[in-house]
Amino acid sequence: MSTNVLDEFVATCRAVVMGEQPIVEITRAMEQLVAEPSVLAAQIPEPVMGLSSSVAGSDEILFEDESLTVFVVHSAPDVQQPPHDHLISAVIGVYEGIEEQRYFRREGGSLVRSGGADIGPGEVLALGPRAVHAISANGGWCRAVHVYLGALSSIDRSLFDPETFDEKPMTSERYEKFCRRGGSS
Repeated sequence: MSTNVLDEFVATCRAVVMGEQPIVEITRAMEQLVAEPSVLAAQIPEPVMGLSSSVAGSDEILFEDESLTVFVVHSAPDVQQPPHDHLISAVIGVYEGIEEQRYFRREGGSLVRSGGADIGPGEVLALGPRAVHAISANGGWCRAVHVYLGALSSIDRSLFDPETFDEKPMTSERYEKFCRRGGSS
């Protein structure tokens, strides 16, 4: 892999996002990106925790426009991040650690837990636009690439209180407040 592997990945995503099967094509590109997770991890600097960091970890936006958002996500160990939606499709590829996914569904005005999965190095997960999930990195840092089919920062999304499942508008401050230390639940 070249040192510009993430630039190349973003260029590929930009080229296919307006095609007939963007999720299929982006998933395929993600599978190639994380196929050698240790090689990819060596090429992406580890997060430097500081003023812009949060209890959840840190995110680095690689690209965002109206059709696509690409992040490198560094999830802090043993922090339960709150349930949230994206309202657009997403593709996640893990290259270090384990990203625990907790899935939820809307049912009669409530949020109900509906399973989960652990996504490890070299694995890829696609989420549809109606998905509600929460992530944790249990036992150590998790480093992953997240791709969203749209401008994630401009979408009015929902966040759910992890104890009551009350739905609230997504804000970074509320997200921080809803994070819980102590691993998975």
